[in-house]
Amino acid sequence: MPPAARSAQVFALALAAYVAGAGIALAQATPPSRPKLFTPNPARSPQTTPRAERVELPQVEQALAELQTLLATRHAYSVIAPVPQSHFDEALAHARTLATKAAPDADTPPSITFDELGEVLALALAGSIDGHGSVGAGRFPRSRPALPVLLQPWEDAQHEGPTRVLALRADRSPLSADHPSHTQLLAIDGIPTQDWLQAASRFVPSGTRALRDRWSLGLLSSLPIARRWLDVPPPHDLPAMLTLGDPLDPSAKPAHIEIALRNVPDEPVPFPQTSSGMLDGAIAYLRLPSMIGDVPGLREVRRTLDGFANPSQPGGPARALIIDLRGNGGGARDLIPLLADALLPAGHPPIVFTASRVLVLPNETELQRKERTENRDIYLRSDVRLSSAQRDAIDGFLASYTPQVTVPDDRFAPLYFGLLTPAGEGRGPVLSGPIVALMDGGCFSAADVCLAALAEFPSVTLMGQPSAGGSGYAESMSLFQGKAWARLSTMATFRKDGSLFDGKGITPDVLVPAAPTDFVKGGTDSVLEFAKAYLRSKLDEAKERP
Repeated sequence: MPPAARSAQVFALALAAYVAGAGIALAQATPPSRPKLFTPNPARSPQTTPRAERVELPQVEQALAELQTLLATRHAYSVIAPVPQSHFDEALAHARTLATKAAPDADTPPSITFDELGEVLALALAGSIDGHGSVGAGRFPRSRPALPVLLQPWEDAQHEGPTRVLALRADRSPLSADHPSHTQLLAIDGIPTQDWLQAASRFVPSGTRALRDRWSLGLLSSLPIARRWLDVPPPHDLPAMLTLGDPLDPSAKPAHIEIALRNVPDEPVPFPQTSSGMLDGAIAYLRLPSMIGDVPGLREVRRTLDGFANPSQPGGPARALIIDLRGNGGGARDLIPLLADALLPAGHPPIVFTASRVLVLPNETELQRKERTENRDIYLRSDVRLSSAQRDAIDGFLASYTPQVTVPDDRFAPLYFGLLTPAGEGRGPVLSGPIVALMDGGCFSAADVCLAALAEFPSVTLMGQPSAGGSGYAESMSLFQGKAWARLSTMATFRKDGSLFDGKGITPDVLVPAAPTDFVKGGTDSVLEFAKAYLRSKLDEAKERP
């Protein structure tokens, strides 16, 4: 594989809030009535926002117009599929509604806060499938205080019905010690969870289901903002009343937990927590919680893989491998060529697994565009660093490649290709045997690209839940004289079948649902156990062959 610049900035999903260890009390009987829960406290009533911190409606229209210009000139996905005008109309209507609710006097022009301006801009951008796309102003999309609860989406294998949500502490223990099985969030403030999700989903990109769920749950952490969306009476920073049920026993009586909002929620424990190492039955396990880009981290991954293949280790070399990318929100792409080097059979021809179109930005020189693509491990066919075998692989890829959406050639640079190339003779030991790559809706950005690469490995089976979908090389841009911002993708990436990463993601070869107990501290890991059983059956089949 030709060298490429090794630097990448981690783009991670804004995921749902965090669980606090304090401020949680169990109500054993029925929840307090809404009038009691929302009784205004004059001493806590929100102060009137100063005029200098408000945005008048003509300025809102100006900000929306600036966003439209950015989308038309600097946003790859809007050039391919423009955001419908209806989203901008809805955004402006939302601003007018907010200004009307503010009830200014006759001499005061209608206006909204900067936080609300962020919402207005998000409504407009929600018409894009860009998984990296985001906008904001003021404190939107983050606010303090926040709901200090880890909100975990939980779906069945077929994505049937509405997304269910689990609510846990930051350490992934149940919220109620008296009702440890009650982890499914049924309602907040007496309002069904699905109503909250529907309200939040208006402000997130129209990408994959996994992406929309996680963005929506992330916005619900800003509960004071979300309460306003559902017309909950102020003040909006009062404690939240959570209604919890047993996800495995719908007939169980709900529990009611009152939780105070917090300014500094605890850091959540990631899932899964398993460390890399040998499992039972000569199965190796490589945990990749993020896409590593630093040299020490990459060396450690390679040492781990070489150790699995070492015949002198106790029990001999591993005969199968599980690569666990669940919850991997992305990062650098440096792991991808490392995995190709370590796991593709020696002498395997190069593989083209992605095709990218880079948007030509206004007044951008060819040198500047080259600098934008250097750290992506993607190459033009004319790149002098490519071997003849790599160019042959590109030609074979192009013979059957047809993008599923139209890309205007006058707005985009020529195709860049993602390549997988095993190392030559004389390299270190390579682990052979069947490989399972575990995935879920938390896989995003460079993790999406890594899954697409692993799907091309002849020995790999993708297993779990569909990924979030995203590969766009986002850049930050200023709006409204620096008082608002946008982060927009300037590149669109396609898989071999011509489908975009954004809006589709990666579908596993074997759909395996997670159990609700998988996400709880000290609980199960049914997906990992399924993978182990799958690999054992593959190893047994290999033994029986003559």
